[in-house]
This record gives sequence, structure tokens and C-alpha cells, in this order.
Amino acid sequence: MTNNLVNSVSSNSALDIGVFGDTGHPLESATVSGNVLIGGGWNGVRHGVRISSPAGTSLYPDATTNVILSNNVLRGAFRAGLCIDRTVDITG
Repeated sequence: MTNNLVNSVSSNSALDIGVFGDTGHPLESATVSGNVLIGGGWNGVRHGVRISSPAGTSLYPDATTNVILSNNVLRGAFRAGLCIDRTVDITG
């Protein structure tokens, strides 16, 4: 994902990078660069940007999420601007 403006007014994160659901394959490669990510985290429940790994109930519970995160602006989250789960490999 490159050069986007995300102005989140919802209760979710401005951006959630990872696998959705227990049957999804691990995220082997993602690049997020040059974006402006505003908001997220209504009521202190979510983060501005979340990089997640598969849940313990997933078909791939020990898989690593691989993300290149570079040159992004994160601002205005009600909770932490960036949340990184336990099995994430971040370069950037």
C-alpha cells in the first residue's frame, strides 16, 4: 500500500495489517510506504495502525507476519499510534 490518505473516523484502526480469521494463510510479504494514516482507536480499544500475527486458534498459530513499514505518518490515534503483535518481522 503506497501513497494513500486514510482518515479513519470509525472505531477500528486506521490500518490493520495481517491475517483475518483463523483459516487465512500467513502474511508473507507486505509493504506499507508513504501513507498518511489519521485516527483510529475510538474509545481506547483499537490502535492507529495494528500489525497482527495469526491468533493462537489459527491454522498457522506460530507463523510470522512480514511487513516493510517505511515513511508513513501516523497521527491522531486515541490509543497507541502503532501496535505490533508478538510474531511480526518489521523492516524499515
